[in-house]
Amino acid sequence: MAWRVWLQQRIEKQMAKAQRDIYTGVEIGTASTKVLMGEYHSAGVLSLLGYGEAPSVQMCKGEAIDTVFVVEQVKRALAQAEENAGAEINGPVFLALSGNYLRTLNHVGRVTIDRPDTRISEEDMVRAAHMANELPPPPDTLPLHSYTRVHRLDDGREVLNAVGHSSRSLEVELQHVVANQDRLKTTCGILADALGRGVSTAFYTPLAIGCACLPVNSVSGGQLLIDIGAGVTSYAVFTDLGCYHCGQLTVGCEQIANDLAIAFNAHISVGRKMLRELSAMHCSAVALHDGRNRMVTTTLNRGGKGRAIPASSVELVLELRLSELFEVIRQELTAAGAWTWTGGSVLLSGGGAMIPGICELAQNVLQLPAKIARPYSTSGLPEIVNSPRNITLIGLLRSGQRDLEIQRAGRPAAGSLAESLQLCRKVLNALVNW
Repeated sequence: MAWRVWLQQRIEKQMAKAQRDIYTGVEIGTASTKVLMGEYHSAGVLSLLGYGEAPSVQMCKGEAIDTVFVVEQVKRALAQAEENAGAEINGPVFLALSGNYLRTLNHVGRVTIDRPDTRISEEDMVRAAHMANELPPPPDTLPLHSYTRVHRLDDGREVLNAVGHSSRSLEVELQHVVANQDRLKTTCGILADALGRGVSTAFYTPLAIGCACLPVNSVSGGQLLIDIGAGVTSYAVFTDLGCYHCGQLTVGCEQIANDLAIAFNAHISVGRKMLRELSAMHCSAVALHDGRNRMVTTTLNRGGKGRAIPASSVELVLELRLSELFEVIRQELTAAGAWTWTGGSVLLSGGGAMIPGICELAQNVLQLPAKIARPYSTSGLPEIVNSPRNITLIGLLRSGQRDLEIQRAGRPAAGSLAESLQLCRKVLNALVNW
């Protein structure tokens, strides 16, 4: 009888696991491939279940050099996450995207308000959004995301919500994230081969991170999010409406490690090691410029003896590269008309956010309060929750679950007024509901 009880309990346990809605996020990065599994409890709390990671040896700036090799490392990360979670990956799987095959395009739709009172209605916004969305993407690209940047009135004023404003015309500016078709298929195909099935949805990294750390109605005065990865740094500006602008630079921690290697005539692996050991070396991104008053010992040659070098020299390399990075981001946001919307604070994430003193340096360069991005309403696996290098994965679980809920809600008949209104609400709320 005992074995029957054991068998029944095992069957019930497996059935309970099968009935759980477990979501999985995958990030195939330049330095490592990471997998995170989680499920949702009451009040929207995300519970993390299992984490897996494998080194990315054949990746460069978010793209695969050897797809066969990368598939195997993705399989290892997936298997490790399943083992740690005690559950199989049977539910939806979401993939983070970054790399120079992604870019943003701005399209404007304009309508005339010919009613006597010239007050803008929700239907006017729908018509303008449709016009902006009708422009086809460039050849050989696929659209990933679309979101409303701003509404522009006839006197040039820009507002987040134009309903109720009086104007003889209305412009709605949408930003589209598009990807090179072949390179996108290659990236998604790697995960599909590792899983043995297709990917549920792919998300642009900065948008996923916004979902992880910016709850609904939490953005005050605009937030600038900067994610410093190994090969790519992505950034996004969020307003009360949602994402206003996002972009990326193919510069990251690998370039900082390379700078350190060049500065001290060492191999790139030594530069990476120094970057990981900055805290132990008591080095900061804000240089003290104290000459040789502080000396640190490190091995500059593989297999060689330790050598004393000035801590201020290490700090100067960090400060120069990161200051330049922050300044380029500010210049690009200014050129895109997005800098004026960054009146709140800077949120830093990614492996680069773990560099000591980086918040102080960001604040000095950008002249905005800076802090490390933290996920909201997330429990389980505290070592994952508390590390800024994992926030993309948490964002994938949130943005993926949000989009699935929208799909499950159903859509009205195509071409109906209800569909148009739903499109407007989707543009104004769902796609930017962080």
